[in-house]
Amino acid sequence: MKASIWAIICIVMYCCIFQNEAAPPLTKFIGCSHDEVGSCRCCKMECWHSIANAAIHSLGHIPGQAGEDEALATLKLIRICMITNCGDECSLGGRQRFYPN
Repeated sequence: MKASIWAIICIVMYCCIFQNEAAPPLTKFIGCSHDEVGSCRCCKMECWHSIANAAIHSLGHIPGQAGEDEALATLKLIRICMITNCGDECSLGGRQRFYPN
């Protein structure tokens, strides 16, 4: 059961992150001011918001209500989003940030 929940969440999140080229721009995300759009903080908040909403939509409830594995899977997907989408905004003077496994 845990493996099937993990697989469903991963498939849905993969489709949301990598297949959706028509994603709404960051300016529509209410957590960022106009000046913050494009910043590291704003990019991370956008990842958190979009992945959490996709998980809620796919599961039908808040991740973690049916077990800790749902919450952990959602957090892992948020981390993947941050690594893949926020690399440019969150770079340290030309160096990439270290993301431990």
